[in-house]
Amino acid sequence: MCKRRSPVHLSDYLRAVYVVKGHDVTVYEERSRWDKPQEWTSSGIAKFKYIKNQNIWKLYWMRQDLKWHLYEPLPESTTIERLVAEVDKDRHGAFFG
Repeated sequence: MCKRRSPVHLSDYLRAVYVVKGHDVTVYEERSRWDKPQEWTSSGIAKFKYIKNQNIWKLYWMRQDLKWHLYEPLPESTTIERLVAEVDKDRHGAFFG
């Protein structure tokens, strides 16, 4: 998903990246600053959190308050692939607007 959402022709201006930390995978959109193109800003797109004792993944989205909230249309799944597909489809405009 990140590779597809990072077009090669825009690589100097826009990219989607993910960071793995413990049991969390967070997806960010990075953009070069308009006034300082050599500097990048980052915004959260989605967070996947693995709950080991339940063997499930939970999906979060970042609201306007800049906090992560459980994504109610599909809050959890036994596979991260299903949640990644949900983010990629973005049927409710929560992740990519």
